[in-house]
Amino acid sequence: MIKFEQVEQWPTLPFKFFQHHPGTPITVAPHWHPEVELNFLVAGGPLRFVAGNRATTYRPGDCWAVDRRVSHEADGDNTLTWDEFGFIIDERFLQGKLPQSADWQLHLNGQASATAAPAARSCPNSGPEGCSTTRRFASATTADSAPVSSCCPASPSATTS
Repeated sequence: MIKFEQVEQWPTLPFKFFQHHPGTPITVAPHWHPEVELNFLVAGGPLRFVAGNRATTYRPGDCWAVDRRVSHEADGDNTLTWDEFGFIIDERFLQGKLPQSADWQLHLNGQASATAAPAARSCPNSGPEGCSTTRRFASATTADSAPVSSCCPASPSATTS
């Protein structure tokens, strides 16, 4: 059964920060919430992450986003030491600052995003070889299909099934 998660923000910040505690299982039961979620896998191994009906395998160094109201879950080898953290951004704060965010459809999906949206790899701080530090870019699109760029640390490829 997919459960609703009531996300409680920190009183002084417009987001919830969470961190997976090493030595505990990485398995996360299916759940959903009305907020946008950004995740970062720092250490561990291949992490199978299912959002909606799409399964993706992430590896250390990958980052990804989960759209609002999308059921998601995670599973990996519980014998490994995992380091994963993320942010769940308060919907009222986000729409108060960026009303157009209500129409966003996020597509930040580890290395798969860089392959799907190579134009998003351009960095304002880059030289002829690309970003001055090794970075992976992904994009989000709004309802009018205007690209919004962001970048994440480089890592081995994420794969989608």
